[in-house]
Amino acid sequence: MWRFFPVVPGCVITRCLHLLLVFTLSVIASGCASNAVLNEPVSTEQQDVLLAEDLSEVAAISVPFGGYESEPVTIWLNDVAVGTQHRGLVRLPLLPGSYRLKTQLEGHESNELMFTIRQGQELYFENVGPWIWSPYGEISRHEFQEWFDNLHWYSRVVIEPSRPRHDYLPQAEQQLVKACLDQPSLETCAPVYDTIPHVLIAPAERQTMVTVVESDRRAVAADERRRVLEASLPKEVLVDKYMIALRDALAARNYEKALPAFERLEELEVPLDPDFYYFYGEALHETGRQEEALEATGKYLREQGSQARFYEDALQLLNQIQEVLG
Repeated sequence: MWRFFPVVPGCVITRCLHLLLVFTLSVIASGCASNAVLNEPVSTEQQDVLLAEDLSEVAAISVPFGGYESEPVTIWLNDVAVGTQHRGLVRLPLLPGSYRLKTQLEGHESNELMFTIRQGQELYFENVGPWIWSPYGEISRHEFQEWFDNLHWYSRVVIEPSRPRHDYLPQAEQQLVKACLDQPSLETCAPVYDTIPHVLIAPAERQTMVTVVESDRRAVAADERRRVLEASLPKEVLVDKYMIALRDALAARNYEKALPAFERLEELEVPLDPDFYYFYGEALHETGRQEEALEATGKYLREQGSQARFYEDALQLLNQIQEVLG
């Protein structure tokens, strides 16, 4: 960062002395290497996306890094590391609320700043003192834009934060996101989907959540439409409907597709084909549902006995199921 001094009329000599001192210190510091691990800038394409991102439903802060290559600045938000760099800025979307911003130039004491931010608001911070290690303070959007526009191209970059976006959420919201990502399901991900603005979740994890919730909700909606339709059809029509679906699925050896048809026919409580439970057991076995396959095949043999059409096939199937089950 190169905005070290406020312009104070009548203090030209003092300002020149300050500049000379800072220049001297920078020359001395340039010969020393820092051991800090620096955060990488995002790609040019990603930078354009981040800077144009619509954050109106949340809040956001923009904070520049500073220092020298030998003395970079580290930034924390509520004690969670945001990054370490000597150039560029970080733009971080947040939930509205109160936060603690901490900055530290390597080798110097840290400085802290409390701030409260509202929905739709973006706050800008910068070093506001006369020295490179001076505390950060809030500045206007105009001042921040002016600072950014005056940067050398090498420093006019957006830095990738140290953690995913959702790691900067309050603790309760973090726990919701963690539960969703650890065991993605409609039950665990719906609370995140419905209550946390999606822009506050890292893109890859956001896609996981959206896929789980929207696909499951589509399936639930489709199932409800099916139930409404079937409630209006005569039972004999439903039997014919599912027998056709079952025939086509078994002909294609698509056992996953056949299982719902078996289940619907069983639910209808109508007289079933004598070989129904043999084919049902086979489909369950082929899809890995061995306990249910054992029950269906056993029912077939009990009801049809040694006169069953697929008697030997059923015995072989029974042996295969028991072998898998051990």
